[in-house]
Amino acid sequence: MRAFRLLLLLCPASFRHEYGDEMQRIVARHRREAEGPMAIAGVWLSAVADILATAARVHADILRQDLRHTARALWRAPAFTLTAIVVTSLGVGATTAAFTLTDHVLFRPLPFRDADRLVKIYEGEINRDPGLRGMAGTNDVSPANYLSWKEMSRSFAVMSAYAFSSSNLVGGGDPERLDGVSVTADIFDVLGVSPAIGRAFTPQDDRTGAPCVIVISDGLWRRRFGGDPSVLTTRVRLDEETCAISGVMPRGFDFPLRTTTFWRPVRFRADVSEDRADHYMRAVARLKPDVSLEQARAELRAVSLRLAQMFPKDNADVGTVVIRLRDELTDQSRMMLLALAGAAACVLLIACTNLASLIVARAAARGRELAVRTALGAGRERLVRRRSICACWRRPRSSRWRRVSGLACFRHSARPASRITRGCATAPARSPIAAPSACAPASSSRKSPSRSCC
Repeated sequence: MRAFRLLLLLCPASFRHEYGDEMQRIVARHRREAEGPMAIAGVWLSAVADILATAARVHADILRQDLRHTARALWRAPAFTLTAIVVTSLGVGATTAAFTLTDHVLFRPLPFRDADRLVKIYEGEINRDPGLRGMAGTNDVSPANYLSWKEMSRSFAVMSAYAFSSSNLVGGGDPERLDGVSVTADIFDVLGVSPAIGRAFTPQDDRTGAPCVIVISDGLWRRRFGGDPSVLTTRVRLDEETCAISGVMPRGFDFPLRTTTFWRPVRFRADVSEDRADHYMRAVARLKPDVSLEQARAELRAVSLRLAQMFPKDNADVGTVVIRLRDELTDQSRMMLLALAGAAACVLLIACTNLASLIVARAAARGRELAVRTALGAGRERLVRRRSICACWRRPRSSRWRRVSGLACFRHSARPASRITRGCATAPARSPIAAPSACAPASSSRKSPSRSCC
């Protein structure tokens, strides 16, 4: 019967102590009466099924009682309840907000394909301190240097650039100031994202003198155009230029900022390579699968030295800084986020300490009550379960018993407890404090009490 004793561990300890021996005797008797392997297997299958059902019912009943009486206890002590709710809310709320921000900025993967291969490229001094992290000691990129890097480097599958831009949207409603970005045609190839509707930019869209086309965000499409798929045939006026809408980006795409509402080709001037002192762009690139970040840095360092020799006037001290896309934060910003998360953890610890102190003080005031309950026969498991509440629990006014494949099981009903199921032998009577009732002795005339304090 060792296997059956292991099954009984699924039931509460108080239930096992009061009815476990009787249930083992019933199963042993049924096993002796069984003839043949199939009958024995049937007895065990029935025993397993009944134990699982009985354990679930008993645990559910105990949980229901504990929840009901916990609510009663909290209702009878409003000061304690309000204090506990406020302390818990402050601790959990502050910690959740801080860790959500830290996770979103520092740990959560970026919403781009193979985001770990995306890098940002900035200009910086050739002798830049290697201990600097993020954007510290960097500068925006001139279009001329970006074009030279793109032409002379071999470590990147795709390289693109963008510059922030704002325009006035006129027509089709009230005028509106929009935040957008001027990009090179392959920006969406670098990020690995395609428009949800329409097409992305082509090299022809990025040529000097090409007609203006734009790609709009999902938010602007729904807010300004009502989510109409025929928006691709719409022409809008940005500042003094009429532009056709070529595509709509997927919902949630917000590169490089959350406020970005449109993307338009940058369309470099023909003489853009002559001015290397005009720094207003930022470069983003995707590493080739077989190239590491250090290899890309070493190659661009060599390219910078070559450009310094070719253009000593503008590029004498200009180097390159290559960082991963998610590592743009400076050391100061990173430290502030980590400090915020640490402060939130301290707030949570203080809240837990205060809440524990409240519960301990409340339990200490109930020392005599717990001693009386222990003397009356309450089990340690039930006392621990209810240590943090101070209400008497009410049991059902009456109950009846039924037999499930010879195993004693329990359920509440409105019928008297004098209806005793067949097949249960006499079990030692215990105080109703110990556990929810499970099997009544066949010769017993004991009634279930209508009220009981645990």
